[in-house]
Amino acid sequence: MDKVEALQVAIEAMQRHEPIPEPAASWLADGLRWFLEHEGVSLDQALELRPPRGGAHLTVWRQRKMAERNRLLHELARSLHGVCWRSAVVIGGWLRELRDSGKLPDEPDTQQAVNVYLLDLLGAPVSGSQIWRTLQETAHLHRIPDYSQVDARVVERSP
Repeated sequence: MDKVEALQVAIEAMQRHEPIPEPAASWLADGLRWFLEHEGVSLDQALELRPPRGGAHLTVWRQRKMAERNRLLHELARSLHGVCWRSAVVIGGWLRELRDSGKLPDEPDTQQAVNVYLLDLLGAPVSGSQIWRTLQETAHLHRIPDYSQVDARVVERSP
């Protein structure tokens, strides 16, 4: 659960006059305690909603938007040729076509088209090289384990 989700869970619980569930309750209590114990600290600092140093534009909400954009890019790339340069170029072409003409070419299937429209709304880059760089930089977050080479035999371990 990220901080924005925790805040939403806490608000909804309070509006229903119910206890705030964990881990949102602990996070909110710790942040409010920090706020009360440190003069001059803002509430967004205490709840760690403020962007990190040097990232003034990188708010929690922007980070969530970028994470969703990156997840969609990986999903779309895997549905094409895998996470590779070729997929990045195709995705960039589809996004460019959508932005230039307002419509997609006929190639993408329904789910791919939905992802391309969502990527456009999230402000994804149209350059194949920018998309490829994003795919490479975030690959560790979206890696799907490949168990095809794993021996199916069960290996017993000693206690």
